[in-house]
Amino acid sequence: MIKTNVFHAIAFAASVTLALTGCASTAKPPVSQAQDSATEASQAENAGTDSGTESQTVQEAEETVTEPPVFVFSGGGIKCELEKFFLTNGEICEDENASGKKAVRLDSSSSYASAFVTLQKGKYELLLSEKAFHNKYAEFSLKAGEKTYKIYPSKPPLGFYELCIRTPVYIETEETKSFELTISYLGSKAQDSASGSLLDFIQIVRIKEEE
Repeated sequence: MIKTNVFHAIAFAASVTLALTGCASTAKPPVSQAQDSATEASQAENAGTDSGTESQTVQEAEETVTEPPVFVFSGGGIKCELEKFFLTNGEICEDENASGKKAVRLDSSSSYASAFVTLQKGKYELLLSEKAFHNKYAEFSLKAGEKTYKIYPSKPPLGFYELCIRTPVYIETEETKSFELTISYLGSKAQDSASGSLLDFIQIVRIKEEE
């Protein structure tokens, strides 16, 4: 009986760990799905009998981003977590105050995060969630499709995560379409870990549906 209870406790802990891995759903292109399925099948075949070890292996595989993911809009709105983006010279930081307990630091002009979002017909508002401490580190650019926008929070920044409502981005499409989203750091000086900005997610809501 004691051994059975311990096994159930381990299995429950593993399931909770997997459930907290991400906050926004992503869909990868068909080729990537096939590759992911093959990788997971191989991991399952080679895994040992310990359920905790097997769960940890799967979790690490899911957190590895090797190409820009595809977020698919659904419902009234979605949150695209920045740690799920494909990062170039970026850093994922643990942060208890971030929505997914993780945030991203893009600390130089060569740092950027990229992903795709698939939107149905309609008009959408995009807002970046950012935590900044100094104006000189607070400005970023967001390329949405073919247009690029400057993004920044309150001036001076509030020092905690806030939606950048001063610089909303709008996308309107007449058909279901995928848009590339790329976020880059605009500061002339490289950020440091103590005073640099952190990016949490992009919130996307539909503000107009086509009749």
